Amino acid sequence: MASSETEAQVQAHYGSPQLYEVIFNALQAAGKDMNALTPRDLAPVDQFHSGGWRSTLALAQMAGISAQDEVLDVGGGIGGPARYIAAELGCKADVLDLSAEFCEAGEQLTALLNMSDKVRFKNGSALEIPYPDAHFDVVVTQHSTMNIPHKETLYSEIARVLKPGGRLAMHEFMAGATPDGMIFPVPWARSAEISDLRVPEHILDYLHSIGLKDIVWHDVTSDTLASFKNQMSEIAGAGPLGLQIVIPDIQLMIKNLFANLQAGRVRVILAVLKRE
Repeated sequence: MASSETEAQVQAHYGSPQLYEVIFNALQAAGKDMNALTPRDLAPVDQFHSGGWRSTLALAQMAGISAQDEVLDVGGGIGGPARYIAAELGCKADVLDLSAEFCEAGEQLTALLNMSDKVRFKNGSALEIPYPDAHFDVVVTQHSTMNIPHKETLYSEIARVLKPGGRLAMHEFMAGATPDGMIFPVPWARSAEISDLRVPEHILDYLHSIGLKDIVWHDVTSDTLASFKNQMSEIAGAGPLGLQIVIPDIQLMIKNLFANLQAGRVRVILAVLKRE
């Protein structure tokens, strides 16, 4: 499938009209103080990955992100992780996402939290990252690479925009030892057409070949299975504010992903690599 066709299908999968209004109304229904919102208030709806804000903060700390760093979140959605690390660690963050609807909603939510000076959005492709060479101290990907068939182009682009000594922080689903028989839908794809998982060892070999050295490389599949049990309970009891307002069938998707993880079809890798 051509890249443009894949990207169009991915945008359709993640499309969500009037997303800002939906989230704003849910925040009000949940009784939040709309004049004193924090990134934690939005966490039930803007952290589209296992472990939620806790995983975001753990990954950022593992990567050694500081207030002086310029950070790029590739596939950062509506900006939940970027806002969280900017608020907690004082850095500035750019969010790159293929979905124009996500970027628009992200900008509005960021303005609502008075964080537009810290977090910026750009609509674009991770295969042609629209930033100059050696621009960022840290690039983050959190469950954002599973739709991308051209992994080599993706990681070469990430390496290009990293400063020498910069870090790539990853929290990603990859292919398991027995990848056949994947159950769909899962959070990133309703069918196999837009799902492209690679074996972790192949990804790591390629990252080494382009000058990225692993500092941390952990298989956290078991931890993810445990966190999904809690996440499914949280979604079921989330009331008006939860991922179901963005992805209505998220409970089914997580249930299927849980089964895929248990069966060894999918693995989860947490890693930090440094550009030499």
